[in-house]
Amino acid sequence: MKAANQPDFVSSQVEASRYVFLDLAMKAQRSFTVTCAGREECAPDYRLTRNGFHYYAVECVVAGKVELTWDGVVHTLGAGSVFAYHLDSQFSLRAIGAERLVKYFLDFSGDEALRLLRASGLIPGSPLVVSPLGGLRELFDQVLDCNRHASKAAQEMGNMLGRLILMRIGEDGRVASPVRKDSHITYSRCRDYIREHFKSLRTMEVVSGACHVDRAYLSRVFKKHAGESPYQFLIRLKMEYAAELLRYRQLPVKVVASELGYEDPFHFSRVFKKTFGLSPQNFMRG
Repeated sequence: MKAANQPDFVSSQVEASRYVFLDLAMKAQRSFTVTCAGREECAPDYRLTRNGFHYYAVECVVAGKVELTWDGVVHTLGAGSVFAYHLDSQFSLRAIGAERLVKYFLDFSGDEALRLLRASGLIPGSPLVVSPLGGLRELFDQVLDCNRHASKAAQEMGNMLGRLILMRIGEDGRVASPVRKDSHITYSRCRDYIREHFKSLRTMEVVSGACHVDRAYLSRVFKKHAGESPYQFLIRLKMEYAAELLRYRQLPVKVVASELGYEDPFHFSRVFKKTFGLSPQNFMRG
């Protein structure tokens, strides 16, 4: 549900989110300026239609699938897909498939914006695939962390990180090509197993044994199709679930740690802080 202080262009069909709002003012600016960014876990019935927009924008899918319809052409976008739109772009998005759609967005303005967007290779209506995805996702997360700083410093860091995001897309982006079915099927099967059992899982040996996959091959298919290791994927699921328990259910840190298989709450707290940049206690107070 959309909070009262969020701008109208933020979708209400989002079940969990992180946003940073830096400079939403509609004023003429010569320099590249990041206006806002977000990470959204979308509802199963997520739909969005844009008939023009306030800013230039880039969106990046990190989990699930979304159907992008642009000028009558339908694109199916999965993890690693990125696309851009301009002030006069018209398109629609629709979540598809059983896996929850998770995506980042970056909105920006300024006379430099179009030049930097073109330099990244992103043409509106023509998505790219970024591989590996881990570095790009980390840059988006760093933009969201700008919330922790004073407004002037946050804006400067956001602008620099926004430039890096476009540069990273320019370096690692490519036109989508068919995925080898054998490795992708293995990846999907192992990913779904981790997603189903993440609360109790501790090691990748259990995953490779349950999925009948060599551990080294398991790591390779995750790097190929997700841009991260299976263990990083597991930790991310654990910490995102921990964040929900801490913020929305207000459970004690010790209870949350136990729920996710951490016998030592201090170890859990270290992993949580490494993931979000905040201790569980400070996260609950935020």
